[in-house]
Amino acid sequence: SRHIGPSQRLQRASSSQSRAAMAECMGCVTGPCGTRRAPPRAPKQQRVELNVGGKRFTSSRHTLSQCPTSLLAALVSGCPQEDGSYFIDRDPDFFGFILSFLRDGAEHFVPPDDAR
Repeated sequence: SRHIGPSQRLQRASSSQSRAAMAECMGCVTGPCGTRRAPPRAPKQQRVELNVGGKRFTSSRHTLSQCPTSLLAALVSGCPQEDGSYFIDRDPDFFGFILSFLRDGAEHFVPPDDAR
């Protein structure tokens, strides 16, 4: 069988799978008493460039690895493209909300109006 890399898995995930993965990841982002847990061996300030559907985002490897079992964590643990960025073939309009969720935690996350 052909090996499917993290970026291909991201491309194939449906929105319902994404919502389910985000809900499953809640335990990764918040620990006991709502404290945030750092992923193991994730450099806190290493910047990562993402190309999401043609729009550039900059975040830290620490933020993208908040849920160590997520597809984002798997993606940024691999090799970037030639220009140093990681490509995600998705609509960029909602990606900022994903970053906000990872940065701020579930207790401060406000989903977009049309996702409720």
